Amino acid sequence: MKCLGAGAKVALLMHGYLGHSQGKHGIGMLRYSDADILAIVDRYAASRTVREVVNLDRDVPIVATVDEARALKADILLVAVAPPGGQLPEGWESELHHALDLGMSLVNPLHRPWNADPEMASRLAPGAWIWDVRQEPADLQPATGAARELSNIRLLTVGTDMAVGKMTASLELVRSLRSKGISAEMVATGQVGITIVGSGVPLDAVRLDYAPGAVEREVLRVSESCDVAVVEGQGALCHPGASANLALLRGSMPTHLLLVHRAGQTTERQHEWAQIPDLVDLIKLHEDLAECCGTFSRPQTIGIALNTAHLSDVEASQEIARVKETTGLPVTDPVRHGADLFADVLATSIAQPSPR
Repeated sequence: MKCLGAGAKVALLMHGYLGHSQGKHGIGMLRYSDADILAIVDRYAASRTVREVVNLDRDVPIVATVDEARALKADILLVAVAPPGGQLPEGWESELHHALDLGMSLVNPLHRPWNADPEMASRLAPGAWIWDVRQEPADLQPATGAARELSNIRLLTVGTDMAVGKMTASLELVRSLRSKGISAEMVATGQVGITIVGSGVPLDAVRLDYAPGAVEREVLRVSESCDVAVVEGQGALCHPGASANLALLRGSMPTHLLLVHRAGQTTERQHEWAQIPDLVDLIKLHEDLAECCGTFSRPQTIGIALNTAHLSDVEASQEIARVKETTGLPVTDPVRHGADLFADVLATSIAQPSPR
């Protein structure tokens, strides 16, 4: 697995997606990656700044073409979007071919593998590479429930919809735990988190029978060296197109849960007929599924990470207070205010044995 860490010279391909919910890969990279992000390629935003488009405190140049990104010394092009179905947006393939002709490497977070594409392989320059992120890991086995025997804390983020901030909440929580001297690792389970962290399992590329086992193996691996394993959630139980939740629950055997919700949202964004349940009821449902009528240990929900990016500071504070009052749980926006509120809850559990 490649790693886009410090020293990697990256350009983000994002035509029209910077500032869009499907541009979350680029936003995640801008906010959390250690890579040197030298350019954003977005012809529709090339005359603007990052601060104007997404209100991030970054000075990364927005350019219109791959040629301009290459001139800025970027030698890796990442398709930094997450369109429905994980398909390459129409018209982008020619830009990928051109990037290869310029000697660049490619990071592919989408479903179709590019290493198997003869056209792309023929254009690959010496020393360049293609990283197909969504590839099923080798030698997977079905889950065995082994994570239940671990002594560390295993927190799973769960959400009320797709793209509400589960990865972001996970990263912020790991950052906060580490700042308190607590050893913490993130188990990335989606293409965005994997490119930021440099490890993980692309859960939506794993066959159903092996999905819990893939999560279990990764949780066991990171748990060898940390007090807290934060497992990135995927999808939502109340979303008709989501299927990863049971694999995550069984593979990680979580001791704790953190619910992630977009403030004010009442239905699934892609399916407005699908109502988001009362948050307290949804929390109980996750805990019930995790416990399965007493077969497994029941996790504790430590709070609600509220995504308030679309609200003003005053509106965000009011909504955080409202959700706290109606649920009786700790509530904060981990991007606006950090995740210390949740880290402190976990810190009190570090010396206690994990429930089994």
